[in-house]
Amino acid sequence: MHELSQLPASGGERLLQDLSGSTERANRFYNEQMVDVLNLRMREFLATQTWMILCTADEEGMPSGSPRFGEPGFVMPIDGRTVTWPELRGNGVMTSLGNLIKNPKAHLMFPDMNERIGLHLRGETTIVEHDVMRAEHPSLVASVKTPRPPERWVVLKLEVAYVHCRKHFPRTDDQPVQWGTDDVKAKGGDYFGAKNLLKPWRYPD
Repeated sequence: MHELSQLPASGGERLLQDLSGSTERANRFYNEQMVDVLNLRMREFLATQTWMILCTADEEGMPSGSPRFGEPGFVMPIDGRTVTWPELRGNGVMTSLGNLIKNPKAHLMFPDMNERIGLHLRGETTIVEHDVMRAEHPSLVASVKTPRPPERWVVLKLEVAYVHCRKHFPRTDDQPVQWGTDDVKAKGGDYFGAKNLLKPWRYPD
């Protein structure tokens, strides 16, 4: 069993769940949909994604959210618990990477507007210079075909991965969005096949 600091639920989550009476429902989500490994379905999903939202915070907790864009699959698994992505030349401010130097925790969100489903990845990062990455993972680096090579890479060691259900995603087919529904099918069901994966945590049912 993981120590409290390694469990997917934060203290603030648990407090608000207790106050609102949603603890049992939250426990089902933690136990069935949150995992600490990328399964095949998640890898296939990442291979189609062209953007993500990168969430970081500085050492004082000031948050920042920034999109990252690339060719399909620009966020690449190194193994079942590690992903990486290239950092291209930007405006030189480097808010996100500056935050990660001081506070390496990061949260990635991949909203797929076509599938109307999302994937969350949360973990601890390391910033790696391009030449080092090229020496350690040459085939991975060679897959990036941008005119200007990446300046550096971010490597994220996964702590938790989980689905963002589709019930609040907009639609493009003239059908109504089922805002707030608890219908399992309408929410996307077990889209990533996480329910039957072994979890390193278990909350009371």
